[in-house]
Amino acid sequence: MKVSKNLEVSLPVSQQRLSLSWLLSDERLGLRLIVTGQPWFWSIQSIELPDPGEYIDEGAIILLTGLGFADEPELFSGYAEILANKGAVGIGFGTGLRFDHVPPELIRAAQSKGLTLFEVPLPTPFISLTKKVQDERVRLARLQQESLLAAQEELNVAGGLGVRKLIQQASSQLQASLCIVDSDGRLISSHGIMAPQALKVAKCCLATKKTTSSAGNYEDSNYLIHRLDAHGDRFHLLVILAARQFNSYDRSIVKHCAGLADILVQRPASLRKARSELHTLALATLLGENSSSEILARVFESAADTTGRVRAAVVCGASEHFLNRALTHFDAELAAANRYLFSLEVGSASTLLLFRGTRTPAEIREFFGPNAKSLRIAVGAPMHWSTLNLKIVEDLTVAARTLELGTLIGPQYVGTNWIAQAPVRKALDARSRQTIDRLIEHDTVHDTELVATLEAYLRAAGSLSATASATRVHRHTIRSRIELIAEICEVDLRDPFTRAELLLIILSRSA
Repeated sequence: MKVSKNLEVSLPVSQQRLSLSWLLSDERLGLRLIVTGQPWFWSIQSIELPDPGEYIDEGAIILLTGLGFADEPELFSGYAEILANKGAVGIGFGTGLRFDHVPPELIRAAQSKGLTLFEVPLPTPFISLTKKVQDERVRLARLQQESLLAAQEELNVAGGLGVRKLIQQASSQLQASLCIVDSDGRLISSHGIMAPQALKVAKCCLATKKTTSSAGNYEDSNYLIHRLDAHGDRFHLLVILAARQFNSYDRSIVKHCAGLADILVQRPASLRKARSELHTLALATLLGENSSSEILARVFESAADTTGRVRAAVVCGASEHFLNRALTHFDAELAAANRYLFSLEVGSASTLLLFRGTRTPAEIREFFGPNAKSLRIAVGAPMHWSTLNLKIVEDLTVAARTLELGTLIGPQYVGTNWIAQAPVRKALDARSRQTIDRLIEHDTVHDTELVATLEAYLRAAGSLSATASATRVHRHTIRSRIELIAEICEVDLRDPFTRAELLLIILSRSA
């Protein structure tokens, strides 16, 4: 969606400023700039009163023809002072009615008070200016609504992958830190650089029994607290913390996120049996009970074919966004067949999935529909579920990460993982400490995405345009990130040998 440069999405339309250059650039209006003042305005009003003080909106441009000043142009000095004191930012003066030209007295007054001044020619009615501004407000409102709907759809997709992905997506959209805690203060999920502080806010509210939805300040930040629906005596709090004020757009995002989170943290009766079995398995595994194998068999029965075989596949997305969309599509396909998703995150934008042993690689690709073009998929051989081990998963992960986007390989191409061999790893680890590990630390401290950006850039053979397309980030932003990466790692990313070396290091991190 193309967004106007006038659009400040996070503000209500009535509070969004408009560019004076945008107004003056309309050649049909024939406006002529005389005095340059502020580059922005918020509204435009037509007022002929010599003293319009009580009617002026802050940030307004005032349109007039000077009817009340025809015989006393020297009064323009006091008039400009009134406008400036009331917060007006400019004057549009209509010529050809009482004045053939913009009066020098008005020009001097506008200059002295820092007001923008432009001429409106006689053929241009004032209503055409006010209508242009009104039409732009309507257009911006539509764009803002489209932006909000798109953001809510992204939350829906993330919510389909669980509460953790939902919180991550909301944190990214709001540029804030979030956490969800239950009524006992247990952390359900959190994300963001100020997540620990958000958790402190939540626990403070629980300790003081202030558990209703509210807003306030914490140190130098602002917070929103949204209480989710109670289930018996149990409830959850969603806390959002940011170093800025929240507005109506933010609150719409938070409300939608809270609704999805409320669904995800419930414990429906239909899931109680499955959850109880999971808890039993966890307890048996903790205590080393032999009965855990029987529980595992019941769990994996729904993933395996009639002989107990499964196919493991590692799926890597072009980014977390593309992987989430693909997994949501895959889960919907499974739900339609009344089957369950078996998945495990194995790295950045990488997930291990289990399929029935009778599934072919081609059938596995079809599960992802059109999303397959944004994936790298490595499929293993059919095996009994009990023989699946970490070594197999590691081999699949490395194989998948080396593929081109849109590519799927079967077990015949998942060979020896030479990258994971000790001498190779030792050399790559040493070089990683000088390069990639610095980026990982920077991403952790500053909540950036330099490692993901670098991987996309290396896979794109150093093309900024291809990297921007793959990451859905503006090209200029990619350029700035690459320059920062080169500075942090102290490397020349223009050198193809350097790029090849760094790509091997990144691939080795998943081995």
